Amino acid sequence: MKRAMLNVFMVLAAMMSLVGCATYGANGIMPDLSAPESLKDKAKMSTKLSIGAAMSAYPIITEDESKKFFDEDLIEKKILAIAMEIRLNEPVNLVAAALNLEGAEGTTFSPMTSDEVYSVVKRSWIGRSAFWMVFVYYVGAPISAYATSKTNDKIQQDLVKNKKLLTLGKVDKGLTRGFLCFRIPVSPEKAKGKLKLIIQNDGKLLDYNFDINP
Repeated sequence: MKRAMLNVFMVLAAMMSLVGCATYGANGIMPDLSAPESLKDKAKMSTKLSIGAAMSAYPIITEDESKKFFDEDLIEKKILAIAMEIRLNEPVNLVAAALNLEGAEGTTFSPMTSDEVYSVVKRSWIGRSAFWMVFVYYVGAPISAYATSKTNDKIQQDLVKNKKLLTLGKVDKGLTRGFLCFRIPVSPEKAKGKLKLIIQNDGKLLDYNFDINP
């Protein structure tokens, strides 16, 4: 009996190494906008300087970079992820962010919430569990579902706790990096328009615009 169980687990291990459970390869990976040589297209970085702050924006418009930073093809799903880098001498409040696209009838797009981005990036356990149920007599299905759940926990932590996504509210002094993601009606590689950020500093509202021109 023990020999039979050992054989089952050996088969499981071998098959899992070939087919694989859910994985996430973008944990903690962010673009460094201060090092343009590391970016896919250096020309797509723009910078604004004001109130003792430097802000840079970099749209992700290739499948390679999307998979590098999110381990998911956001381009195919018509999601434009814009990497932001903000350097501050003092804390400010990020009041609002909006994307205005040319040819989109003046439509203004708001950033996706962390839950919305997570729903796109998270791994599905259904297909993997079905595979294990069919080929390993139900033994591997719970293992696959558990592994997928742990991977999704890692994804959620990366997006929220590790602050891969830039959220509205207080932005601390120093360097802050994060993505703003927008679901748009065109492919990100064809999107043209402006990203607007509204920052509150000393009770004043300040507007900053970045050209998005792939």
